[in-house]
Amino acid sequence: MKKHGDVLLSWEGSILIVRCKGPFNDEGALAAINEINKSVSSRKVGTWYRLGIWDEETLGSPSTLKLVKDIHEWYIEKGCKIIAVVVCNSVQESVAENLFGSTAKVFRIEADAKKWLLSQSNT
Repeated sequence: MKKHGDVLLSWEGSILIVRCKGPFNDEGALAAINEINKSVSSRKVGTWYRLGIWDEETLGSPSTLKLVKDIHEWYIEKGCKIIAVVVCNSVQESVAENLFGSTAKVFRIEADAKKWLLSQSNT
């Protein structure tokens, strides 16, 4: 099946920024996970933080969300201390809270999420 969904990755210091575009299917989630794994592994950072920014179409099927939950556990094992997720609507907010639990905080404004992540990285 053709992959749906895409990510754009960048680093700002110890913060990995993951910009998600469009709805994801399993193939799109697996491709994104592979990109993220490569980026994290190549940085060889000890402690890092993640900022996920979802566009208005970012969601996935239950099997896709399971893949996202599984990679979340890999993030923690590889040194990710905390996650901020920027969402566009209440459905995404609920999904993010259920996926990431207490290791993430959900925001609607990117600047607020960055400010919070920076405050967490300085503690």
